[in-house]
Amino acid sequence: MFEIKQFLTAEICLECEGCCRFSEQDSIWLPALLDEEIKAVCRDNTAKDSISSSKKIKSFPHKDGYSCCLFDPENNQCKIYNSRPFECRLYPFLINQTQSGTFLAVDLRCPFIKDELEKKEFKDYLNYLISFLSLPVVAFTMKQNPQVFTDYSQDANLKNLATLIF
Repeated sequence: MFEIKQFLTAEICLECEGCCRFSEQDSIWLPALLDEEIKAVCRDNTAKDSISSSKKIKSFPHKDGYSCCLFDPENNQCKIYNSRPFECRLYPFLINQTQSGTFLAVDLRCPFIKDELEKKEFKDYLNYLISFLSLPVVAFTMKQNPQVFTDYSQDANLKNLATLIF
């Protein structure tokens, strides 16, 4: 699996109570796994039942909604944080697939991101991310894993940042 530089630190993410929680059991926000990630998870017998037939992480009922089955809501931590899926590493950035095309987008519901949009660090990271997603090995992997392309536009407050071609 390729490494991706993070924009949000673990400390920032662990303070938030937005990610890894969903209003629906089969939410579009559940992260999809790359085929390579599925193989890795399946090698771990304790986690292989955590993947749905659509190659997404399953959820479990928690409080008034659902939580990612790889998330521990009691201590607000991912059970596999150091090897979490690509989509989790990418968030609050998303690959948004619409009828108009494929876009790199950012989820404006992320409380941290709202204050960052006009900062130089955000713009530098955006340039890094576009370059990263354009690397031949990454673009090839994305093309082989259409499950990570999701149309979030009906259920999100997104800002499309760049058109992607895989």
